Amino acid sequence: MKWDGWKKLWELLSGEKKKTAWMLAIGILGIVLIGLSELLPDHSEQEQKQEEPLAAAAQQSYEEEMEQRLLPVLEQIKGVGKTELLITVEYDVENIYAMEETHSLDKTGEDALRESSAQSYVLVDSREGSQPLLLTRKEPEVKGVVVVCDGGGDPVVKQAVTEAVATAFRIPVTRICVVPRTG
Repeated sequence: MKWDGWKKLWELLSGEKKKTAWMLAIGILGIVLIGLSELLPDHSEQEQKQEEPLAAAAQQSYEEEMEQRLLPVLEQIKGVGKTELLITVEYDVENIYAMEETHSLDKTGEDALRESSAQSYVLVDSREGSQPLLLTRKEPEVKGVVVVCDGGGDPVVKQAVTEAVATAFRIPVTRICVVPRTG
């Protein structure tokens, strides 16, 4: 059996009740398009899922970079010996960009004023094209450091390592743990 729906629809759209029929057809088409849009993937969710691993990787690379910079310094302290580090940070690198704010007052009536404002990034030209102007870059805040070293059981070595780490990261000594290596 052949479906004659298209033929009936065409006859309905070209008949006397054209306006109503067209509105009905457009409404049905709109509902179908909305239904189809639900089946398509949400790009904002995909972008967020792609950014999360990038942010985690950037944070991890910062931690690893700090560990690689601090490790040789600590191993040079007398009595420390072989050393391993664990550095934890609270957040990722944060860039703060220059913003431009514009305000305007519009007279809407005889005595009425409407105030509006808009913000936009200050853009500068570079080789890669226009980019926002970077004002400051905040590095992640070090929340704690664990140092495992051969000399971690010696109170003198422990004190020297604790002071070195506290000075390097500008953190209180209560956020630093120095312990001896096993074996």
